[in-house]
Amino acid sequence: TTGIKGQVGAKRFTRIVGIGKDTAGNLYVLNNPWGGSWDLGRDGATDIHAYDRNGNLRWTLQALNFEGIAAPDPATDGTLFYGGTHIYSGRAGGVFVANTVDPFTYPSDPRIDVNDVQRDEHFGQVVSVGANRILVAAGQNPPIFYFFHFNKANGYIAIPDASIPGPAFNTTRRVTSGFSLDGKGDVWAGLDKTGAIYHYPLTGFDADGKPAWGRPVAIPVPASVQPLTRIVYLADSDTMILAQGVPGSTDWTAIGTRIEVYHGWSAGNTTQPNPVITLPHSGAKSLDAAGNHLFVGYWFGGSGAALPNIDAFNLSTGKLDTTLVNTSSSTVDASSALDSMYGVRAYRRSNGEYVVTKNNVKGSSITVYRWTP
Repeated sequence: TTGIKGQVGAKRFTRIVGIGKDTAGNLYVLNNPWGGSWDLGRDGATDIHAYDRNGNLRWTLQALNFEGIAAPDPATDGTLFYGGTHIYSGRAGGVFVANTVDPFTYPSDPRIDVNDVQRDEHFGQVVSVGANRILVAAGQNPPIFYFFHFNKANGYIAIPDASIPGPAFNTTRRVTSGFSLDGKGDVWAGLDKTGAIYHYPLTGFDADGKPAWGRPVAIPVPASVQPLTRIVYLADSDTMILAQGVPGSTDWTAIGTRIEVYHGWSAGNTTQPNPVITLPHSGAKSLDAAGNHLFVGYWFGGSGAALPNIDAFNLSTGKLDTTLVNTSSSTVDASSALDSMYGVRAYRRSNGEYVVTKNNVKGSSITVYRWTP
């Protein structure tokens, strides 16, 4: 079969788990790429191909895994979306472009490790540094993050590189106080029980495209935002966003209502947040930032009602600029609350439009919002 490695399409299959034929001679092929346990939906997406008696593709039916998120790709200005194991494109339903796992060449890929307790590294983050892409894949509420790179020879296949915790970052401590892969490829991680944010600078790529990071710099977590639970660093504007957890709670995945914004963090401002954002609802679960806005998604509010919309806060003023709502309810299901730590991804395109993705867990789908201030 011709095409790019990992590309999906007619007569391109990924882990065939069922074949059937009807009386008219049509052939049906079921793929479940990374399943294998009782919980196939969580382990991997499913797709069905239907071919006529002459081998021509009639239709395909595609379904996401149970939970996941795909991040807008900076290298294509948000045209492609990178999930933990798949790549998508398009509007009005989207298109399944490629599968990024190659179990034959990389059998130790952590995304298909049956002993990995997460079982669902379908939450993707992606950055482009020069001609190089870095993909991070993680689970629903992850204490560990896996890193991958791409090159021309392997096409769409994501090549496993490292993890944090892991030897590449010289730590065995879990990431429980936030994680951020910034636009320059640097890693920021709140390591468990350290009271510090560890900044690992990207030092470059080898000839194959594999990234490497240098020794970390530890920055104390400001007392005003402890316990720290989320980190977002915007390298292009030197802006650090820190979200406080719920004081007194043992749930390290929960976000409280206080978010601090530090302009000039790497220039030395690690103590004077301005603005400080107070969220209008309890139950925040996922957040991300791009350009001059912070996007926050929620689980259930204090009243017990699901909060499916995304709030957009101005990083200069701290004010709520807008709330992203479902304007296509007749064709799009966006009704689910969020129960994943990294279930919101944001990107500002070159034309000023924001593209925000949300894990719509109830619908086993990803909702894409587009907003131009």
